[in-house]
Amino acid sequence: MDGTIRRCKVAGGEELPVLTGYSLQDANLAFSPDGETLAAGNRYGGVNLWNAMTGKPDVPVRWHTDRVRAVAFSPDGKWLASGGYDDKTVQLIDRASGHRVHWFRGEASFTGVAFSADSQTLAAIAAAPRPLLHVWDVATRKGRTFGGHTQNVWGIAFHPDGSRLATASVDATVRFWEAVPGGYESRKYDCRRLGSPSSVAFSPSGRHLAIGLRNGMIAIMKSPDNTTRK
Repeated sequence: MDGTIRRCKVAGGEELPVLTGYSLQDANLAFSPDGETLAAGNRYGGVNLWNAMTGKPDVPVRWHTDRVRAVAFSPDGKWLASGGYDDKTVQLIDRASGHRVHWFRGEASFTGVAFSADSQTLAAIAAAPRPLLHVWDVATRKGRTFGGHTQNVWGIAFHPDGSRLATASVDATVRFWEAVPGGYESRKYDCRRLGSPSSVAFSPSGRHLAIGLRNGMIAIMKSPDNTTRK
């Protein structure tokens, strides 16, 4: 929220020049699959793009009318998705041209977006008063909506096999959902004894889920079997 992006090399922790002055505020970040591009939403309806190593800015894309809270690249590198906090839309952008190919409308501010590993499914989460999970087929643009959370949803992650998602909310729950057609909420975990969850990430194997908590802790749990409804 201080308007800066800080970068460092994983090996050795060497700090790279700070990125500033691009109307950043409380925005998600995303690396392109090839690691060459870094994206972040801004307050004026755009998505800023930089060369990830040099920090040199690229031409931004702008398809929203106001704040962009969420960004994600598809794993195949073809798409960039952005979630609008004020215009309540998710924009699907062609990476090669920078043009919008489709947009999805919601009922509340979008706080996160994510693609499945095969790039065929796009999901988005929203804030209260309609803290829903939206799941769309990228090819057909058809979608489904799931309800369950009662307060702002801040974290979303696809399981590596693409069959399910995890979401984290300030209602102190982490929920698991089936991403396949006809899917349902399969599990809910109460995190009140740990803290309020704000982010989630599956391990590459899909066996574990990391939960970022607003008290500064990270909880690690075994990923549940998605065949058991609870």
